[in-house]
Amino acid sequence: ECCDRVMIMYAGRIVEDGTVAEIFAQPKHPYTRLLIDSIPNPASGKKFIRPIPGDPPNLVNRPSGCAFHPRCPSAMAVGATEVPGIDKFGQGRVACHLHRSSQEDKVATHA
Repeated sequence: ECCDRVMIMYAGRIVEDGTVAEIFAQPKHPYTRLLIDSIPNPASGKKFIRPIPGDPPNLVNRPSGCAFHPRCPSAMAVGATEVPGIDKFGQGRVACHLHRSSQEDKVATHA
């Protein structure tokens, strides 16, 4: 091991950070999941890099809202207009509307 924590960035912004164990066992952000899924693993028969669909954003003319929303397989309408805030999860944090809405649902359910 060479580190205890890892931070994932997309288009110059942090989308997730946490312990190495948390990130690799249960990535929260769709970009993190796709990054990990793209890693070749010859032991499991996955010999080639699996590219993330779509094109990286133009950083001079960033998309509105979440920069990953045009490529996100789980995109929500709010992602096209609002940049997600960063929410705490376990020992890490994630900036994703998917997790923000699930947190709000938990609060509403327990209120």
